[in-house]
Amino acid sequence: MINPFSNTSDEELMVQFHKGQRSAFDEIYRRYSSLLLTLMYRLLNQDRELAHDLLHDIFIRLIENPNKFDPNKRFKPWIYAVATNECMKQYRKKSTSRLDEFQENTFAEDPEILMKLNDIHFNKSLKKSLSDLTFEHRCCFVLRYQEKLSIREISEVIDCPEGTVKSRIHYAIRLLSQKLSMFNPNKIETYDANRK
Repeated sequence: MINPFSNTSDEELMVQFHKGQRSAFDEIYRRYSSLLLTLMYRLLNQDRELAHDLLHDIFIRLIENPNKFDPNKRFKPWIYAVATNECMKQYRKKSTSRLDEFQENTFAEDPEILMKLNDIHFNKSLKKSLSDLTFEHRCCFVLRYQEKLSIREISEVIDCPEGTVKSRIHYAIRLLSQKLSMFNPNKIETYDANRK
């Protein structure tokens, strides 16, 4: 089945939704619900239930107030900022971060069993180390390396200068490299290879 919105920008979809076209909202939800859920899951120390609740709240508010989005701006950085801010509110509510049961993520892809076990242990340690970072540093790291946003996009999402984003990423990588050096001192640094 051909998607009638395949060539429609996010911004135009929001204009159409604001005019009352429900199917435009459905397309926005289709495009962003999984992306935002993954982002919030990572930022909330793998608390899937809380991530689902926040995702629901974000889209309910979008339905109730579609005019909150300025169609002259880019939608993706705006909706990522909304999701990130919701996670920040949750982070501030909790005095200590909770780490859920480890679940293997997409970093572990090596078919060899020994390498796989090492990657699983690395991923578990990475998640624990990420939870030890401040929210701001963890957020920049996750947006850059797990969500694959550019420095410019992260700058838009968290509303701070690109230099600050780079500084936070550099700090996060340095700290993670120290904490995870038993695996491979270059493993974290290589995430940034050939990326601008």
